[in-house]
Amino acid sequence: KTEEELAKLRRNFDLTGVGHAAARKASIVGSREIDVWNAAHSAIQAAAGCRVPLGNDCVVGRRAFNIGGWPGDYALHEQESIIVDLSTILDGYWSDSCATYYAGERTPLQEKIHRTVTDALEYGISLVRPGAVARDIDQKLRQFIADAGYPVYPHHTGHGVGVSGHEAPRIVPYSDEVLREGMVIMLEPGIYFPGETGVRLEDAMLVTAGGAEVWTHHDKS
Repeated sequence: KTEEELAKLRRNFDLTGVGHAAARKASIVGSREIDVWNAAHSAIQAAAGCRVPLGNDCVVGRRAFNIGGWPGDYALHEQESIIVDLSTILDGYWSDSCATYYAGERTPLQEKIHRTVTDALEYGISLVRPGAVARDIDQKLRQFIADAGYPVYPHHTGHGVGVSGHEAPRIVPYSDEVLREGMVIMLEPGIYFPGETGVRLEDAMLVTAGGAEVWTHHDKS
């Protein structure tokens, strides 16, 4: 990415942080997925001072397919999880980001899997450097989740981001792509129990000579 592109991307990632702060605050018992989404979207557009298209997911844990999907009329129950994955599209560039919030106290299972996904993401970030091979990072994060005793997530481990939401390099099992300095990538491990609960956490990072420079700073705790 050029310096001009990096500046546009940084602006988008700053906006996702605004959206996540609003989504976390809105994730309370009785709020619907669409209420959480609207809170995030409204905060983003207020901060940007203009219309900002927004994707991706806002789903409560009890959905039969709780990995992703558009927000709907599902209200948050006590101790329910909600995955909020936000991408802003501004100045021709995309951002991406994900966190998982809870209505009230977490269950013991939620506490354990949230910690495991947090540790997996931190481990993944430590692997990012010029010369790292995409499929090696993918395999190591999947193995991390499996070694912790949980089902391995069915989606990609990560991807590049820029003029589209998903672009090269793709952090997937079959990719021999090599990370290079100046790339901006996402990592997003998760653990899902369909119909019960789920956790996904996602950060953006710039690949630098010294490793990963994390660009997303939304509260994922």
